[in-house]
Amino acid sequence: MADKKISQLTDGTSLQSGDFVVVARSGDNFKVDPTIFDEITATTVDINGGTIDGTTIGATTPSTGDFTTLTENTTPVVIQTDIGTDPNQVPLNQYLGSMAYQDLENVVVGELTADGLAVDTDTLYVDATNNRVGIGTSSPGTKVEVSNDGASQIAITNTSGTTKNTQLLFKDDAGVKWRVGMDVATNNNTNIFQIYNGATSSASMSIDASNNLLVGTTTTFPGSVSNVAGIHLGGSTAGRGYFSNDGGRALNLNRMTSDGDIVEFRKSGNPVGSIGTRSGQLSIGSSDTGVEFNNANDCLIPFNSSTNAGRDNAIDLGKSDARFKDLYLSGGVYLGGTGAANYLDDYEQGSFTMNIVGYAGGYSANTGNYRKIGDIVYFEFILQASSSLGLGAASVDVEGLPFTSHNEVVQAIFAVESNLMGGTWDYLNGFVQTNHSYFRIRKVTNGGSLANITGSDWASTSVSLQGSGCYVAA
Repeated sequence: MADKKISQLTDGTSLQSGDFVVVARSGDNFKVDPTIFDEITATTVDINGGTIDGTTIGATTPSTGDFTTLTENTTPVVIQTDIGTDPNQVPLNQYLGSMAYQDLENVVVGELTADGLAVDTDTLYVDATNNRVGIGTSSPGTKVEVSNDGASQIAITNTSGTTKNTQLLFKDDAGVKWRVGMDVATNNNTNIFQIYNGATSSASMSIDASNNLLVGTTTTFPGSVSNVAGIHLGGSTAGRGYFSNDGGRALNLNRMTSDGDIVEFRKSGNPVGSIGTRSGQLSIGSSDTGVEFNNANDCLIPFNSSTNAGRDNAIDLGKSDARFKDLYLSGGVYLGGTGAANYLDDYEQGSFTMNIVGYAGGYSANTGNYRKIGDIVYFEFILQASSSLGLGAASVDVEGLPFTSHNEVVQAIFAVESNLMGGTWDYLNGFVQTNHSYFRIRKVTNGGSLANITGSDWASTSVSLQGSGCYVAA
């Protein structure tokens, strides 16, 4: 229907979607803008009840009182003291809903617009074209938009104490999906704000009265005071976070595209260290001192966290007053350089016993100790036979060295002392045979020549030997 004033409505006027009809009922006051009325002139107007200037009008027939004219005035045309009972509680319009005003003196009159309703300009605005409602704005951009020059707030108040919850429900066609608000009944009337999963009716996130944010749990300090899964941030722990997971990693941090720090650690606002990455490798350090865990080469690399690069020949392992204890290696050590000549691959120390080859008696003393550094074997020994050797003319060889000697052209010669010195020689030495684990006793004569000691030289009594030397192991 095109815009018409009341005087233009006839019995044959058809109403369209969006048109409205004003109906008054007793019990409440409401006000209608008089500009929607034309001046109405009638020969006879029936008044079936009420009063005029205090005089009661009414009888059993319509002819009780007649007016010759009824003229539009700027005062409200209809004033009632109540709005009746359902279903006659209108004016009603598919866009506007019910309108009724209790107090004529303090009433706020809505203005019908071309596509909706505006109350007090933008206190309440209905955009019927876009099906939107604005509070504090006449151009809502969403289904409901609240706007204000100061603080914009929407209050949801529960006045029933601890028996009812104060929540917003989010639904789809299948039903409630999420609930947001205060579950005062479940939480014994404590000040806890929660987001509930509607499918499970369990709290997915909570903020308690101490400003603790809990995710996936309603228990504080997960994984610390309580062994449960979940996340606890801030609040009573002054910024501390707790992350706990059952059967999987508790925290996943990701840096995209470029190399550099993934996590930075600070003390009083100043950086003290970081964990980062270079070319897919993990690094940890503080400023220019750090280490890179290089799985591509199966090694640890001295690292400069500030430049995100390796740092050669600059970082010590320990210091004079703060040393590491034991170092367990299955390979070698490059000392003083990186060439093959600097490679030390073995250190060993231990004890051994010896035997004079061909001697069948016992020993009153038989001890030996060695240290092997790389392929150099240092040893010392004491050997004392309990009886004469009985070797005849055979040379005296002592077997039992801890390692077989290298196949070198020249092997070790070392001093040997014995209780059977003198005769035609000045001193004794030991000579390690190549590719063997024994040494031979030799004598140096007064003229400087060398000869092997034989059993005949030591035939009369028991013999004792002691000495120290070194040789190259195979």
